[in-house]
Amino acid sequence: MFNKKKLLSLAIASLAGLFIASTASATIAGAYVGGQLGWGQTNIFKGVNTQGYKTNDTGIAGRLFGGYQINQNFAAELGYMKFSNATVKHESGDIQTYAVDIAAKAMMPLSNSFGVYGKLGAAYLNESFGISNGNSRVSFSEGKVYPELGVGVSYDFTQQLSTDLSYTRIQKTSNGNLNSTDFVGLGLSYHFS
Repeated sequence: MFNKKKLLSLAIASLAGLFIASTASATIAGAYVGGQLGWGQTNIFKGVNTQGYKTNDTGIAGRLFGGYQINQNFAAELGYMKFSNATVKHESGDIQTYAVDIAAKAMMPLSNSFGVYGKLGAAYLNESFGISNGNSRVSFSEGKVYPELGVGVSYDFTQQLSTDLSYTRIQKTSNGNLNSTDFVGLGLSYHFS
């Protein structure tokens, strides 16, 4: 009888250990790549008199990124973000906006799979504008480096595959034609082992 109890206890402990090991899927240190898709706003027409013009500076946006996770709490990331073209309907014109960013990422695991994170970095924001009025076309391009802030929540499916939901703000800090941008995205990342 004693041996059966001992064997049953050992079997239960082994199954519990296997269950815990299978749910412990926090991502591991190393390189990763990923992408996000969501909604973006470029605030291009903020503070501009658009009376008589139909304008739109929001829409689908996306981000591709790669990074290196140092440990479970810190990573460095490089990314490319593309916003939907802002449009001016009164005349034929659009404004194309993209950003290239680099950021430090601080992560705090809340469980084996869930976590929260914050990002702080810099982004090169670029806008290219083109408008046609009859036979003439006016165009220009401008770029500036602004600070970037981000927050998000993540979920690790496995040690290699994770998803996240985040908000990123590129903050205007000086005079100029470029305004702050906002991006909310749902992403998927693959961590190399």
